[in-house]
Amino acid sequence: MDEPGANETGQWIQTPITEVKAIERSRNSMITTREEIREYVETPIVDACEHFWDLNVRTLSSSANEKDVDRKAYIILDYDSLSDANKKIAEESGEKIDNYDGRPAVDILIPVTKDTTAEDIRVKATEIANRFKKQKATWIPSYSLQEMRQIYAIDPNDDEYGVEGFVEEGYFYDIEGKRFYLSEEHYNKTKEKIIDTV
Repeated sequence: MDEPGANETGQWIQTPITEVKAIERSRNSMITTREEIREYVETPIVDACEHFWDLNVRTLSSSANEKDVDRKAYIILDYDSLSDANKKIAEESGEKIDNYDGRPAVDILIPVTKDTTAEDIRVKATEIANRFKKQKATWIPSYSLQEMRQIYAIDPNDDEYGVEGFVEEGYFYDIEGKRFYLSEEHYNKTKEKIIDTV
């Protein structure tokens, strides 16, 4: 079955938001690949969240489905991970939250009524996302071998479980930096050359 919003030619159709079902996945999950976004994000705001990913802007949570009627669709950004330029844009585009699960965040809100279409939300969310600038991906975690052993409750001095074991678990290992990443995409993001914008 095709996802709501796309017809057989791949073009957007005027799907009412009342027909978009919620994706029930845990918020604040760490996305590790661009492809993974569609597993967590509802169709109307996939384009915006993919654009944020390309800009190295971390999204914490989002919603754009039938449950948002007479409320608001939203995309929540990790405020502390934003560049200074993007912090300013975020504050102009959304509402600052001082404590969102223990961290500052920005809530980008899009009004939703029963007459709102998925395309209405897609257009608005994408327009907002396009205001942001590309930035350094400061939010991406990495771990030393010792830290990985601690995470897995392995004796720090146990040399039997080395780099290969964690790579087999799905981690990406940077041989030069001697750090583990949750994915190769995460690693590549940390190596991007970004020109700081004011």
